Amino acid sequence: MAESVCDVSSLKEGQARVYRVNGKHVAIYFDGEDVFAFSPHCPHARANLTKGTFQKDAVRCHWHGWRFSLQDGKGLNNDAELKTYPASIRDGEVMVELVEPEGQPKQEEGEDSFMPEIKWKN
Repeated sequence: MAESVCDVSSLKEGQARVYRVNGKHVAIYFDGEDVFAFSPHCPHARANLTKGTFQKDAVRCHWHGWRFSLQDGKGLNNDAELKTYPASIRDGEVMVELVEPEGQPKQEEGEDSFMPEIKWKN
């Protein structure tokens, strides 16, 4: 079942924002026409992908340059997959379905931070 996340007018074209939907962090990107919903965590090093570079329906991680399709989560220059969710605009509202499509990576339970814990060695 689709959940209402926000009003599309609250989104800035070309930028992504993170929302909490049913206990999960979900990034929403608006390209001016379509919306895309995905895990805000890069599957490589868990960097916050909303700080990445967006090109139409793809995102590039700002930490190591890994690129992912926002359509299906496939890695464009790597073998990893980004968790994506079906998203649409209905009556001015951004709607997201928090389903686990077949073949998609499962979001980790308790995933609630945007950065990994870093332990420094001295």
